[in-house]
Amino acid sequence: MAVAAEERGGLSDANLIWDDVPTLDGLGPGGQRPLPRTEPDGSKLPEFVEVTSIVPKAVLNSPRF
Repeated sequence: MAVAAEERGGLSDANLIWDDVPTLDGLGPGGQRPLPRTEPDGSKLPEFVEVTSIVPKAVLNSPRF
């Protein structure tokens, strides 16, 4: 799996240390809105995980000895 540098927004803990330490973020499965989001009118946007992204991301997170 290719890993590329990319500026990201959001509230990740990686945002606190990225400029001091090389940081990998975004290692969870792909999808949209993985954290609950409520719209101003009280409605909720659907959340989902791309099932095909689970195994490749698990491999990327696995230690290699």
